[in-house]
Amino acid sequence: MIKKLIQLIFEKAKLQTENNSPNGQARHISSILSDNFKHPISEKSLIRYLKGEIQPKKDTLDAMSKYLDYKNYEDFIKNNRSNKKNGLYKIILIVLSSVLLVGILYFNINWKQKEVKQEEMYCMEWKEDHYEKIVCDETSLNISYNQNVIENFKKVELDTTMVFFKKGKALYWYDKTGGKIEFFTKGGRHPTNDKVLKPVTQTIIRKYIFGEE
Repeated sequence: MIKKLIQLIFEKAKLQTENNSPNGQARHISSILSDNFKHPISEKSLIRYLKGEIQPKKDTLDAMSKYLDYKNYEDFIKNNRSNKKNGLYKIILIVLSSVLLVGILYFNINWKQKEVKQEEMYCMEWKEDHYEKIVCDETSLNISYNQNVIENFKKVELDTTMVFFKKGKALYWYDKTGGKIEFFTKGGRHPTNDKVLKPVTQTIIRKYIFGEE
């Protein structure tokens, strides 16, 4: 049964790494046993187990069994005696799950990379009271595209029916240039004069919204 266990862990390593070299498989097994099961074992020892030159100890057999998704070596023996194919089915299922996971991750990474590349093609341009997405060109200001700014940064007209503060924090920002005051829904820089926007204050609201002197 020990020989079968050792053969199965090398078969699993081969499927996971697509490495036909026993040394490469042993390197993978050594890394997994150390990192996942806190059981360091050298590649050389694993190769000697495979060749039948030495026999692994009980704690090593337990760690190898856990690599095959069993609780311990006794669990491995129990399941393989009752159903010799059970362990192989488990390995196939694990490998197929791993392949599926790798495929999903690969697809997700490529999709994200495509999204980033697409976003790099776009810039933003200010249109009256909001930003619009445009294709970057040599004639545009080439403001870096930002979806959050596109959706949430607007110039607005405030009135006395609106809420201006929440828990003591301003909900709007303003800029006053040349006697003209403008209000915005987010902080940052003014879209045309590049001045840093300031959060509204009680004084600003009373004076410019409620008309108090």
